[in-house]
Order: sequence, then structure tokens, then C-alpha cells
Amino acid sequence: RFNELYGNEWVQWHQDGTPMGLNSSYLTASPGHPAVREHIVAVCRDILLNYDVDGLHLDYVRYSGPYYSFDPVSQQRFQDAQPIAWADWQRAQITELVSRLHDEVEGLRPNAVLTVAAWPIYQDKWGWVSYEDVKYDGYDGYFQDSRGWLQLGTVDALAPMLYGTAVQHYLDRFEILAHDFVNESYGRHIYTGIHADYDSFSEIETRINIARQAGAQGQAIFAYSVVESRGYWDNFRSGPYAEAAQVPATP
Repeated sequence: RFNELYGNEWVQWHQDGTPMGLNSSYLTASPGHPAVREHIVAVCRDILLNYDVDGLHLDYVRYSGPYYSFDPVSQQRFQDAQPIAWADWQRAQITELVSRLHDEVEGLRPNAVLTVAAWPIYQDKWGWVSYEDVKYDGYDGYFQDSRGWLQLGTVDALAPMLYGTAVQHYLDRFEILAHDFVNESYGRHIYTGIHADYDSFSEIETRINIARQAGAQGQAIFAYSVVESRGYWDNFRSGPYAEAAQVPATP
């Protein structure tokens, strides 16, 4: 439907000059295109005005990688904004969108929260996702300054997705990253994202305990469908979630 309406105008473009095409994953819109930003803000405004929601949760609020988006509109706007580095300009586009959504929440439903599913590695200090001159971390690779949003108070909480090929099967990395996010949370909440796709429930429970010990205010288990297919509901009920939690106050 997106392609039918807008063709290649709104999608992200690769640095080779071609627009993102249909694939096995997603078509993603370009944060540097003003019409994209206005459309997302309008959708969120409609939700805030017409539904009794407790908040908005943003996923994929990032570029699709270090080689995107070189669409014509973004390139022209980047040239018009000189002097500024390309990476800084890209980050600014996403931060502007998140800031706009923060203002919408504050103005229309001030008791609601704005949260973000954040890339698991904010900045790759460990060399886990760095290859020569290219980093696939949140800040440099996907232009997502999630920690900056916490510092500015633009978002109320992050749910860092502590899984994926670089993290999911490395328990030591999970622990390091959980502490890294909590230690740089600027008084905001961290809800550690934990994948449910393990053969043993003990893998999930261990990560929940690590997150609690690190000081995270909660966990986000991904995904419902996996918990269902694995049949882990009773394990949660009788194990780490046997007692009712005291919900922490929103900062």
C-alpha cells in the first residue's frame, strides 16, 4: 500500500542511487523527508486524540543502515543545511521526529509516556559490530541517538533490544549492555529487551535476573508469538513473575 501511494518518493535510498525495493523484510520511509515526518506525527496525533492510550512506543525509529538514505530530497536538504557532517545531519532528522512526538504526547496526553525500542549497542566500544571503517551500532550505523534522547528528556524510557546475532547467544554481552544502558539512563527508565526464543526457559530467567541486578526498571519479552509457541507462559507465572511487581513511577 505504501508503494502504491508514494512510489519511490518516501522510501529510503541506498548510496548507490537506487530506492529500497520490495524484500523479505520491510520497506522503510526516509526520516529526512519532511512529508514522512508529518505523516508519522499525524498518525500519532490521531491515536493520542481518539484512543485512551497510556503511551506511544516507537520501533524502527532509525535509518536502515550506514548506506541509507541517499534519497534526492534528503540529499538536497543536507546540502542546504551546510556546514554539517552527514552522520550528524542524519541523527538530527530522527531526533527531530522523536522530539515532535514528545511534544504531541506532552500537549495532548501529558500523563502518557513515550518509549523507544533501541538498538542493542548504542556505541560499539567493544568492537562487536565494527568492520573496518563501518560500525553497525545505533549511534554511528543506524543514526539513532537513543541515549541523547534520555539525556534531553525527549523519551521516558528505552527498551534496548538485547538480542540479535551480536547479543542473543552471548550472556556476557547481555550483562555488559544491560549495565551500560542503566548506567547512562539519566534518571529515565530502562526496560531490557529479552528474546524468548531459547530452548531452555532458564536462559530467559537468567537474563531477567541480570537485568534486575543491573537496576533496570523492567523487561520487555520478545515476542508474544515465541512465548506462545514455546509454551513458556506457566514458566513466567511460576518463576520470575510469580509475585506482583511494584510499578515504578514514571520519572
